[in-house]
Amino acid sequence: MAARRAIGLERIAFTLVELLVVIAIIGTLVGLLLPAVQAAREASRRSQCANNLRQVGLAILNYESALRELPPGGKKPSGSGYQTDPSWWIHTLPYFEQGVIRQNFDVRGLFYSDAVQKSNVNLLAAKGELEVMVCTSSDLPRVTQDGSLAGIARPNYVALAGAKGDPQHPTTTRKNPCSYGDCGWLSDGGCFPSSFKFRNGQGGGVKLKQVTDGTSNTMAVAEQSNWCHDANGQPVDCRSDCFHSFVTGPVNDNPRIFNLTVVLYELNEDSSTLLGIKGTNSGLCAPNTPLLSAHPGGVQSVFADGSVTFLQEGLEVPALYNLVNRDDEATTSKSP
Repeated sequence: MAARRAIGLERIAFTLVELLVVIAIIGTLVGLLLPAVQAAREASRRSQCANNLRQVGLAILNYESALRELPPGGKKPSGSGYQTDPSWWIHTLPYFEQGVIRQNFDVRGLFYSDAVQKSNVNLLAAKGELEVMVCTSSDLPRVTQDGSLAGIARPNYVALAGAKGDPQHPTTTRKNPCSYGDCGWLSDGGCFPSSFKFRNGQGGGVKLKQVTDGTSNTMAVAEQSNWCHDANGQPVDCRSDCFHSFVTGPVNDNPRIFNLTVVLYELNEDSSTLLGIKGTNSGLCAPNTPLLSAHPGGVQSVFADGSVTFLQEGLEVPALYNLVNRDDEATTSKSP
């Protein structure tokens, strides 16, 4: 009887060699399948990011249908001391189902100043994370972390004020070396120029008839969903909101244009030390923050007609300028 049990046990046992072979086969299968799973997940995240941009584009066009002009890029508030006005995001909130925030937000008053405290009505209205502003492939912080601004959404998307090299809207060159935000290049040739003025707290945006290059040929909003890097290769957050959240617009005492950018560099340029990005001072908030994507190979953008395009790396910089400028009388391919 004992001999039979021993024989039976021998029949169902695995040898060490067999076990190692099975483990090797499983490891090989995992190695083959994992990239496919990761690629599928990234494709899903990229699709969600594109859907966010479509929502933003639809909100922009619904705003235009209601007011006959695109949302204003912003204006510089008057007055002394550090002050900012609301950004273009604030005006689009009702058009992607965030009307409650907009209703509680006083666009006629300053969003931020030297005297702002946590009791400020606009700060309280803007608290919280907004999914439509977040690219799920990005690991950048989703909300502000410091001071009275803590807990307010930070977007992964930026509106385009213009680009360098626009013959219709000559670029203003800022000084080098930088003095705080006073460096880089400024232009108002895009869909969201910072120089247009508000009327009674809203309005003052570009009219579609001013987008003479065609709405399908003109970028409106694009990604800023990845990190820049400094000279030592350390990650630097160089988004255009500059840690001030989605609500902050242009500043009264220097050329910074929060939540807007003037395109200067190629897609996915990630060197923070370049003029117009951060320069040699990581605290700078200059006007040429780059279009950066957490999706490999390019950057997603919504155009003025509401369509979303994945612009591939390798697109020549002059062609990128043409796609940003609304009326430079030049149309170009969206492919490299």
